[in-house]
Amino acid sequence: MSKGRLLIVGGLLLCLLSACSGDAGSTAYVWEDLNGDGQPGPNEPAMAGVVIQIVYPSSGELWGRYVTNAEGMIIAFHPGAACGDYDLYLSVPDGYWPTTPVVASPPKCERALFGLRREP
Repeated sequence: MSKGRLLIVGGLLLCLLSACSGDAGSTAYVWEDLNGDGQPGPNEPAMAGVVIQIVYPSSGELWGRYVTNAEGMIIAFHPGAACGDYDLYLSVPDGYWPTTPVVASPPKCERALFGLRREP
């Protein structure tokens, strides 16, 4: 399998491939925050079709633009990057407002969490 920029696979596979390749990986999860508490809950659905952009903050260069899958996830590799070298930007869809910050800089390649609530 060749290394791609976007892999929609399980997080464990990402971790194994990332560790073997020496490249950092990003994961993000977007959910509909029904109660607006900023924390994913068991009855709060994942949101597909939400855009997340990955940017190198030191240069402002756009590394990639990704759309969440049916599980509300993106998984991307960053060739030659280290964890924390990039920021993830959530594009808030029309009709929603964020319940979490719209920019994440996850340390240690942790998953970024983005909550969205329907506008009243």
